[in-house]
Amino acid sequence: MDPLVVYDGDDKPTVWLQILNDDGLIDLSAATTVITWKFRLEGATTDQATGTCSKVKGGGVTGWVQLDWGATDLDELTAGNYEIEVTVSFDGSLHTVNYFYEVGVEGDWNNNVLPVLAKGDF
Repeated sequence: MDPLVVYDGDDKPTVWLQILNDDGLIDLSAATTVITWKFRLEGATTDQATGTCSKVKGGGVTGWVQLDWGATDLDELTAGNYEIEVTVSFDGSLHTVNYFYEVGVEGDWNNNVLPVLAKGDF
């Protein structure tokens, strides 16, 4: 998979994740299922940003979620490898999946949406 490149000070790209297990799609549509994310420099103990993913493409039935950055989430980035940690809470039962991306800190982003395929053991 190509690295996700984000730029210091931008608010895009929106990131789409499809969460799967070995059997295929994970149904995330239950009202009690909540998907959260953390964004931090690899090896860091402090999060750059955190948030809640939106359930998309059928309200989560297909395992697709959307991560939208907040207005300051990509401000003051240091170049390097970052991780996005996604946690799925199935009515309080937690499962965490990590993704690693190289992050750029210059230039401009053109409001693109980037799909990402995520696979975890649920």
